[in-house]
Amino acid sequence: MKTFIQLASKRTLATSLVLLLITPLAQAEWVRMFQNIHGTAYYMDPTSIETHGNMRRVWEMESYRDATKEGLHSIRLYKEYDCKKEMGHFRKYVAHTGPQATGEVMGNVETPSDWKTVNSSPANKLVFSQVCKDYKP
Repeated sequence: MKTFIQLASKRTLATSLVLLLITPLAQAEWVRMFQNIHGTAYYMDPTSIETHGNMRRVWEMESYRDATKEGLHSIRLYKEYDCKKEMGHFRKYVAHTGPQATGEVMGNVETPSDWKTVNSSPANKLVFSQVCKDYKP
Protein backbone atom coordinates (compact mmCIF):
# COMPACT_ATOMS: atom_id res chain seq x y z
CA MET A 1 0.00 0.00 0.00
CA LYS A 2 2.83 2.39 0.86
CA THR A 3 4.38 1.82 -2.61
CA PHE A 4 1.05 2.68 -4.30
CA ILE A 5 0.80 5.94 -2.33
CA GLN A 6 4.41 6.83 -3.17
CA LEU A 7 3.79 6.09 -6.87
CA ALA A 8 0.59 8.17 -6.85
CA SER A 9 2.42 11.04 -5.15
CA LYS A 10 5.22 10.89 -7.74
CA ARG A 11 2.69 10.93 -10.60
CA THR A 12 0.88 13.90 -9.05
CA LEU A 13 4.17 15.75 -8.66
CA ALA A 14 5.22 14.96 -12.24
CA THR A 15 1.84 16.09 -13.59
CA SER A 16 2.04 19.30 -11.56
CA LEU A 17 5.52 20.05 -12.91
CA VAL A 18 4.41 19.51 -16.51
CA LEU A 19 1.43 21.82 -15.97
CA LEU A 20 3.66 24.48 -14.44
CA LEU A 21 5.94 24.34 -17.46
CA ILE A 22 3.17 24.67 -20.06
CA THR A 23 0.91 27.08 -18.15
CA PRO A 24 2.73 30.28 -19.25
CA LEU A 25 2.28 29.28 -22.89
CA ALA A 26 -1.34 28.20 -22.43
CA GLN A 27 -2.25 31.42 -20.59
CA ALA A 28 -0.35 33.70 -22.94
CA GLU A 29 -2.41 36.26 -24.80
CA TRP A 30 -0.39 36.50 -27.99
CA VAL A 31 -1.02 39.69 -29.93
CA ARG A 32 0.35 39.91 -33.46
CA MET A 33 2.51 43.00 -33.74
CA PHE A 34 4.02 42.66 -37.20
CA GLN A 35 4.40 40.35 -40.18
CA ASN A 36 7.26 40.75 -42.64
CA ILE A 37 7.29 40.08 -46.40
CA HIS A 38 8.70 36.58 -45.78
CA GLY A 39 5.65 35.59 -43.72
CA THR A 40 7.31 35.68 -40.32
CA ALA A 41 4.79 36.86 -37.73
CA TYR A 42 5.92 38.61 -34.54
CA TYR A 43 3.81 38.44 -31.39
CA MET A 44 3.99 39.68 -27.82
CA ASP A 45 2.09 38.73 -24.68
CA PRO A 46 1.02 42.01 -23.03
CA THR A 47 -0.04 40.13 -19.88
CA SER A 48 3.58 39.09 -19.31
CA ILE A 49 5.06 42.61 -19.11
CA GLU A 50 7.19 43.13 -16.00
CA THR A 51 8.36 46.59 -14.93
CA HIS A 52 11.68 47.18 -13.16
CA GLY A 53 12.35 50.96 -13.14
CA ASN A 54 13.18 51.94 -16.71
CA MET A 55 13.50 48.25 -17.68
CA ARG A 56 10.68 46.12 -19.09
CA ARG A 57 10.59 42.36 -19.63
CA VAL A 58 8.10 40.60 -21.87
CA TRP A 59 7.51 37.29 -23.65
CA GLU A 60 7.55 37.51 -27.42
CA MET A 61 7.19 34.95 -30.18
CA GLU A 62 8.39 34.66 -33.76
CA SER A 63 6.49 32.22 -35.95
CA TYR A 64 7.90 31.47 -39.39
CA ARG A 65 5.75 30.73 -42.44
CA ASP A 66 7.73 27.54 -43.11
CA ALA A 67 9.95 25.44 -40.90
CA THR A 68 13.68 25.51 -41.58
CA LYS A 69 15.39 22.39 -42.93
CA GLU A 70 16.45 21.70 -39.32
CA GLY A 71 12.79 21.75 -38.26
CA LEU A 72 12.65 25.12 -36.49
CA HIS A 73 9.22 26.71 -36.94
CA SER A 74 8.90 29.20 -34.08
CA ILE A 75 10.71 30.75 -31.14
CA ARG A 76 9.49 32.12 -27.81
CA LEU A 77 11.77 34.87 -26.51
CA TYR A 78 11.99 36.42 -23.07
CA LYS A 79 13.09 39.94 -23.96
CA GLU A 80 14.22 42.92 -21.96
CA TYR A 81 13.94 46.56 -23.02
CA ASP A 82 15.63 49.62 -21.59
CA CYS A 83 12.97 52.32 -22.07
CA LYS A 84 15.44 55.11 -21.28
CA LYS A 85 18.15 54.05 -23.75
CA GLU A 86 15.69 52.63 -26.34
CA MET A 87 17.56 49.34 -26.51
CA GLY A 88 16.59 45.71 -26.19
CA HIS A 89 17.93 42.15 -26.08
CA PHE A 90 16.68 38.67 -25.34
CA ARG A 91 17.46 37.08 -22.00
CA LYS A 92 16.55 33.58 -23.19
CA TYR A 93 14.61 31.80 -25.91
CA VAL A 94 12.97 28.47 -26.60
CA ALA A 95 12.87 26.93 -30.11
CA HIS A 96 9.85 24.89 -31.27
CA THR A 97 9.15 22.53 -34.18
CA GLY A 98 5.59 23.80 -34.66
CA PRO A 99 4.16 27.20 -35.56
CA GLN A 100 3.24 29.63 -32.76
CA ALA A 101 5.33 27.84 -30.12
CA THR A 102 3.70 24.44 -30.62
CA GLY A 103 5.26 21.09 -31.32
CA GLU A 104 8.35 19.76 -29.64
CA VAL A 105 10.91 21.93 -27.90
CA MET A 106 14.10 21.75 -29.97
CA GLY A 107 16.20 23.50 -27.37
CA ASN A 108 16.66 26.70 -25.45
CA VAL A 109 19.33 29.31 -24.95
CA GLU A 110 19.70 31.07 -21.62
CA THR A 111 22.68 33.24 -22.56
CA PRO A 112 21.51 36.83 -23.05
CA SER A 113 22.16 38.45 -26.41
CA ASP A 114 23.93 41.76 -26.95
CA TRP A 115 21.90 44.95 -26.56
CA LYS A 116 20.65 46.52 -29.82
CA THR A 117 18.77 49.68 -30.60
CA VAL A 118 15.03 49.07 -30.94
CA ASN A 119 15.20 50.69 -34.37
CA SER A 120 17.10 47.63 -35.64
CA SER A 121 13.82 46.01 -36.74
CA PRO A 122 10.20 47.12 -37.26
CA ALA A 123 8.94 44.36 -34.94
CA ASN A 124 11.25 45.47 -32.11
CA LYS A 125 10.18 49.07 -32.57
CA LEU A 126 6.47 48.16 -32.36
CA VAL A 127 6.88 45.96 -29.29
CA PHE A 128 9.06 48.60 -27.62
CA SER A 129 6.40 51.26 -28.20
CA GLN A 130 3.81 49.09 -26.42
CA VAL A 131 6.03 47.81 -23.62
CA CYS A 132 7.46 51.25 -22.76
CA LYS A 133 4.35 53.35 -23.42
CA ASP A 134 3.96 54.13 -19.70
CA TYR A 135 7.62 55.08 -19.18
CA LYS A 136 8.20 58.58 -17.88
CA PRO A 137 11.86 59.77 -17.84
